[in-house]
Amino acid sequence: MRLWIAHVVFALVLCLAGHASAKHSDPLESSRRAPRLHSVNAVLGDASFIARFGRPPSAADPERLRVATHLEFVEALLRSRDASGLSAALQRARAQNLDRLREYRQRGVFPRNTERPGRSPRFIDHEGVICAAGYLVERSVGRATAEAIRARHEHALIDHMFMPELDAWIAQSGLTRREVAMIQPGYGFRPVEPTELTVPQVALAIRSATPRIDECVARHHDGSEHFVLRAATTLRAGRAPAVEMAATVAITPALRACVRQAVLRSVASLARRQSQGTLRASHDFRFPPRTAQLTVQAAEDVLTSALPELVRCTLPSPSARTGRITVVVTFTAPGAIGEIRTLVPPDNLEVATCLRDVVARLTTPAFRGKSVEATLTFQATVKSRVEPPATARK
Repeated sequence: MRLWIAHVVFALVLCLAGHASAKHSDPLESSRRAPRLHSVNAVLGDASFIARFGRPPSAADPERLRVATHLEFVEALLRSRDASGLSAALQRARAQNLDRLREYRQRGVFPRNTERPGRSPRFIDHEGVICAAGYLVERSVGRATAEAIRARHEHALIDHMFMPELDAWIAQSGLTRREVAMIQPGYGFRPVEPTELTVPQVALAIRSATPRIDECVARHHDGSEHFVLRAATTLRAGRAPAVEMAATVAITPALRACVRQAVLRSVASLARRQSQGTLRASHDFRFPPRTAQLTVQAAEDVLTSALPELVRCTLPSPSARTGRITVVVTFTAPGAIGEIRTLVPPDNLEVATCLRDVVARLTTPAFRGKSVEATLTFQATVKSRVEPPATARK
């Protein structure tokens, strides 16, 4: 009898696990949770494609279409942001760089990812084709600076690039580092998977834990200073993966345990393929301080980080049409969210409620300073009206 009960419980666990796996395989959910792996941009995910076509992208959609759609979307988004707090010189530089971004998109020649599985940025490819962010650098301060960045950070995300040349360019570009990260596309490539595991494969699997590790740091670290965390894993045939880590600052046991679980989850499938020998790889995760001056731009960066999920609120149904959506949020130090206002044409209460719920769940930095108001405006497809419940129509 006990054995029979044990079998039933085991079957139920398998069913639940399968249901959870199916749920997480949903493309929209994947794009929100792991944008650095599956989406065209690490900050905005595939919000551009969903906003334009009313559905997530698929493998059948051309790469050029995905990149061009993203660049058009982010250009409009950045032009809609309030830049009045910048000096006149920085406002001119910002406008000029956004004009260059449009020029780059209309030219329609984008780098190819011929080396990295999944999706990955590429600053300049093997044929000398430059990415969108690199093009802005090249047009502003010259090709030599762009090549210097490529030499150190060819496949890196903007948020993970730390070098004086890039910092100096951002400071005079009229854009924030976060906005440059919003521009940077990731390019898709599907290589033939080798039969034997390689160190780069394992390192890429560790890097894929970035979204979960970001969440670990947000929960278990005060964010008062910049730090680097190195996570390493060793795969041995027939044994569970081992995870080691080191950081440039003291980290709590809770953060250590959270990072360990995130890495184990990311390398689990590779560990099952390791049939002989030993492989060891590592990846450095860099975290800027989360305590910052509360400015309009900083608040808009926080609000924009929720854009992939905000766009999900507008997924269309019959009688849908494109509309301009505005979300206005009041941020107060040390990181609280105050009033939330939305404008959803036509007056769609269902979408407006969803937007407010997403904003209310935002994780904000430990800001210092006075309250500011941030505004986010984007184009999306919204159903023209909400049918009242059946009981209301009677």
